[in-house]
Amino acid sequence: MRDYAKRIRQLTKEQGNTLKGLEQAHREAGVHAVDLPEGERPSSTVSLIEEYLAVRKKIETASTAIDRMMHIDARQEEIKQKLKALQDERDSMNVRLSGVYEQIGAVAFRLFKESSLIDAGYSSIFETLVSYHDEIQNLESKISALGTQENPETKAPLLGKIKTKSKSLYLRNRKNVRENRLPELLKTAGEQLAQGDFIEQVGDEELNRVSEPLLTARTRWQEIDRERQELTLESGRLVEEFNALSDNRGLDRARGEREEEISRAREELSKISAAIGMIIEEETPEGFADCIGQIRNFREEISRQESLLKRLQAGQELETVERNLASCHKHQEKTRNEIADLEEQLRQLNSQEESLRQQEQQLSAERGNPEELFPT
Repeated sequence: MRDYAKRIRQLTKEQGNTLKGLEQAHREAGVHAVDLPEGERPSSTVSLIEEYLAVRKKIETASTAIDRMMHIDARQEEIKQKLKALQDERDSMNVRLSGVYEQIGAVAFRLFKESSLIDAGYSSIFETLVSYHDEIQNLESKISALGTQENPETKAPLLGKIKTKSKSLYLRNRKNVRENRLPELLKTAGEQLAQGDFIEQVGDEELNRVSEPLLTARTRWQEIDRERQELTLESGRLVEEFNALSDNRGLDRARGEREEEISRAREELSKISAAIGMIIEEETPEGFADCIGQIRNFREEISRQESLLKRLQAGQELETVERNLASCHKHQEKTRNEIADLEEQLRQLNSQEESLRQQEQQLSAERGNPEELFPT
């Protein structure tokens, strides 16, 4: 038994592929018409071709926007990393210059103490250092004075010597605290002086020498600051451009919307090119022989498949009819057999009826009048 249903499904699938091929052939004919020089395009397709070009331009614009947004996003990440690297470099240079600032502060403080020509405007910078320096000298004087009293050869009561030693220890600790604070104060003073033109104004040889690493660093700082400014300005321009392209949305959402826009436009483009191809098939203009030949081949194949499908469907229906007919014949035979049986039963019943009637007549004759048999 042939499986018509399976063959119909198979041929229906083949026909679907052929229809897709026909649609593709229409699209290719339409694209061929679009790609022709403007003067060679069939006049009946001009409006559709203009619509096609407008949609294609929309796809190009959206694709370019996606590429540009992704480039901007990547560039912004590069800028971010570069700015961080520049800031790290600047911070690292500051750390390395800590000792330089301290040396600048120390030399400048010595010059400030030794020279009366230094501008009094810098006094506020050295004020704390002067105070600490004076206090240390004062403490040293007191310690020196107590040292004389602590001399073993000096005659003094034991309790007095103990008090003197305790006071000396207190003063030494206080002096150490002040001296330990000096490097930080010198560093702070050096940083403040380096921000101005103190080094250039003084023109001291030693100060210039200890300041050389700072002057080198300043050149690099200027380069870093210039790079940071340029990168920041570039980042700002990129933000404005990105917002304009993305309609102030994030990259993922903006890219998704653009891709959806491209997908819809491509579907529209496919429909327009197919519509142009159908016009080409109908009008058969010159220059489209290959396209039209391909379309006709698909048409012939579709016609052949439709004819086969009709025959297969007829064969499938024929099988159903033949099954129904066989069932009908079977029921007919069964009914005929049932009728023969009933006719035989009827014949037997008729014969039985005839026999019973004869018995009835015979017995009725033998009985006679029943009233005579039962006297009142």
